[in-house]
Amino acid sequence: MIERLKKSSLMFWSLEILIVVGIIALCTKISFLFTPIAIFISTIFVPIILAGFLFYMLNPIVNLIMKIKLGPKKHISRTWAVALVFILLVGVIVFLAVAFLPKLSEQVTTLLNHVPDAATSTQNTVQHWLNQLNDQQFVKELDLTSITDKVEKNITNYANSILKGITSGVGSIVSTATNVVIIAITTPVVLFYMLKDGYKLAPNIKKFLPEKSRDQIMELLEKMSDTLSKYIGGQMIECLFVGTFTAIGYFIIGLDYALLLGVIAGICNIIPYLGPYIGIFPAWRFHLPLVVGHR
Repeated sequence: MIERLKKSSLMFWSLEILIVVGIIALCTKISFLFTPIAIFISTIFVPIILAGFLFYMLNPIVNLIMKIKLGPKKHISRTWAVALVFILLVGVIVFLAVAFLPKLSEQVTTLLNHVPDAATSTQNTVQHWLNQLNDQQFVKELDLTSITDKVEKNITNYANSILKGITSGVGSIVSTATNVVIIAITTPVVLFYMLKDGYKLAPNIKKFLPEKSRDQIMELLEKMSDTLSKYIGGQMIECLFVGTFTAIGYFIIGLDYALLLGVIAGICNIIPYLGPYIGIFPAWRFHLPLVVGHR
């Protein structure tokens, strides 16, 4: 009987389930040990992701600089190439901060001050549409007044919740600013070592691969890395192009918050398919009440 139980699949899976349940129960009792680990992982996760994203953008530039000849048999070392790329990157960031950040900050502040007015104006516009809809003969015949009243009530509640969210969110600005500072300090350090020693990763991975399929796997990984680098670079060029010319177009037609709306359009363009529509929505959203008012 005991031998049968040992060979029984039911016995095997019952023991497996009990072991898993026991591990979960044990982890819930010692969760305080995992909390610092979770905080540490969540802290370094974003910098590593950002550094990896920038690595695929900047690594081709580093490789290009390394090909520059300083003499018959002398090229720029990888360390100096990374340093030059960092200097170039810092220069671009400083230029953008000096040229565009004050204007962008001013537009964000102005926009936040006008959010309550925009919400109220949109609410009045929707109410005006609903009143016009209620005046239509077919609506009176269908008796849709209760439905339109519910829609109006839901819109009012939604507008109030947005205003409350903005007010309550002010308290988290300090926490957000702290996280941004940590990310801004950690990301360049991680990026520097990725650019400087990233090429050493492939040979180290190759040592742990089976000999029969080692070359094939490394070739596949190399192609994946090259494709990912080209995709990220192409996406950034496209987003920069869309954001720049969207802001210029908004500025030409005299649209408010042209720079801010251009930045939003460029960032949203990363999202496949729906990104362009999401990017132009804020321009329509904040100026729709004005257009309706003129009509």
